[in-house]
Amino acid sequence: MERGYAGSSIFDWWHLPEQVDRRMVDYARANASVGINGTVVNNVNASPLFLTERYLPKLARLAEVLRPYRIRLYISARFSAPRDVGGMETADPLDPAVQAWWQAKVDEIYAAIPDFGGFLVKASSDGQPGPQDYGRTHADGANMMTRAIGERGVVIWRAFVHSETDQTDRAMQAHAEFVPLDGQFAENVIVQVKNGPIDFQPREPFHPLFGATPDTRLMLEAQITKEYLGFASHLVFLAPMWEEVLQAKTGRAGTVVQTIMGGGMAGVANTGSSRFSRAEPFLEAVVPMMMGSRQAAVNYMTPVGLTHQMATDHHYGPAPWVCDLARPEWNPCYHAQADAEGIGFDRTATGSGALGQYAPEIAAQWQDPATIDEEYLLWFHHLPWDHTTQSGRPLWSELVHRYDQRVTAAVQMAQNWAELAPHVDAQRHAEVAAHLAIQGREARWWRDASIAYWRSRNGLAMPPGTTAPEHPIEHYRALDFPEAPGHP
Repeated sequence: MERGYAGSSIFDWWHLPEQVDRRMVDYARANASVGINGTVVNNVNASPLFLTERYLPKLARLAEVLRPYRIRLYISARFSAPRDVGGMETADPLDPAVQAWWQAKVDEIYAAIPDFGGFLVKASSDGQPGPQDYGRTHADGANMMTRAIGERGVVIWRAFVHSETDQTDRAMQAHAEFVPLDGQFAENVIVQVKNGPIDFQPREPFHPLFGATPDTRLMLEAQITKEYLGFASHLVFLAPMWEEVLQAKTGRAGTVVQTIMGGGMAGVANTGSSRFSRAEPFLEAVVPMMMGSRQAAVNYMTPVGLTHQMATDHHYGPAPWVCDLARPEWNPCYHAQADAEGIGFDRTATGSGALGQYAPEIAAQWQDPATIDEEYLLWFHHLPWDHTTQSGRPLWSELVHRYDQRVTAAVQMAQNWAELAPHVDAQRHAEVAAHLAIQGREARWWRDASIAYWRSRNGLAMPPGTTAPEHPIEHYRALDFPEAPGHP
């Protein structure tokens, strides 16, 4: 909803409660068909209006639609609501008047929605209000809200925190704030942790919180939309991303999936209505395309462990050169650390120390560039451009090789799709073909813009047998897209 990559929200608040879009029933049925039992119907950057009398009838009507499919309705609650819409001077979770306000509000909601699931809260993060505004902890805030709910539901408290006043490595902030609170959260508080420690990037290592808080219920937050993976135009099938993190060994409590068995799994959705053929020849061709698409996107965007290289605000396209944003961790150059000597973010003991947040078994493997999975190489290491990678190629050559390999894969997907016209109606086939053409072109753009910038930092020639970017770096830096989805 926030950046509009799939159009406007499917929740039609203007016509509710009198009119319910038929798509709400389709949405409920689709969720139920794969075992989803709850839905949060508003943005985590929550408006306090959702806690007012104006919205309660709308929410109650939606809950009626979801109920036959055994899906409970949740809402994102703005932590400062007692102050924003309650007429109070504070939202301090230890203030008795604030506690009474939340209790009355929760009772009002349950009177209208008896099976209300509870609240999802983004607090003290990304400029959103929270308990830390009052010198309180995440546990203070979550437990106050869950006392109001009691046994009727849960409070899902997001661990996605990054503060403008915290100058440490952004990847370390959630672990630093939540591990000391292990065991302090109430039983019906679930701490929701993103798959990786930054922000739904094309590839991240699993979040170090998994396995580090044995006395706290955890929920995995995955991405079902494609904000950083080609918007809604690139074919990027995300199930391999989820499988990758779920099967990751934490070194402390088994795999990630074992650490969330008492909590659950959530996804930021990009709800659409695409339908395709089930004919065997179609599936035999499309399934391999889908299964390889995520790795293709990783390599033409952020190969060998690079991350957070997208443009500002709308996050559309490459911008590794951005270094002038107010907060260091907003800048792509902060994450790549590219200079004449090398590239990558040193998170070992000689750098930010973020590697130390992982279990010793994992840290020992990732400490050594020779033993780390190279998909995470530049996430944890700043290495010389001539560092010999596991393929035997110098790092500079390996980077270019991966860019080229996956640009070719993106183009190949379009060619494969062209052969499937007999299995898909003409309109849908043409729409997908157009998107795949966009993907092939933009994969080349990511490759060329990124290589042009790295060359501006390292001064190196193109590796033998490779092609230089189509334009000089100035061309790519000058590109602007005011009509891009999510542009302010």
